[in-house]
Amino acid sequence: MKSKMKTQEEMQFEQDWNDAINQANDYDNKQNANKLKCLEYVKTQVEIGLYNDIIEYIEDCCDISQFEITRVKPNDKDTQTGGFDFLKEVWVNQYRSGGYEGDDFAGWVNVKINEKEFLKFHHSM
Repeated sequence: MKSKMKTQEEMQFEQDWNDAINQANDYDNKQNANKLKCLEYVKTQVEIGLYNDIIEYIEDCCDISQFEITRVKPNDKDTQTGGFDFLKEVWVNQYRSGGYEGDDFAGWVNVKINEKEFLKFHHSM
């Protein structure tokens, strides 16, 4: 059997594909490290019951990223806290709701962690 040699175009495509995968993995790793750093801080600011509710809330969200601790109080008052024992103040600013087939959502979530600070992150689905 004769092995097929790759063309220059095929080799370039493969290299571009690998570069894109590596960039996506780097982005995910940075986002995860930032999330963990923010959650470590949150854990020092809230009671364990509230912390566990925050973790559960985050796990219920789909694609999450861009975690930060902010002192900017959210304007939108679409407060969502159903089903949690300790989590009472969550603001959701959804800029995409419904999409073409009705199941496409994206926006920012702010969780109050003390009188001056919020855990902020992006979610999409």
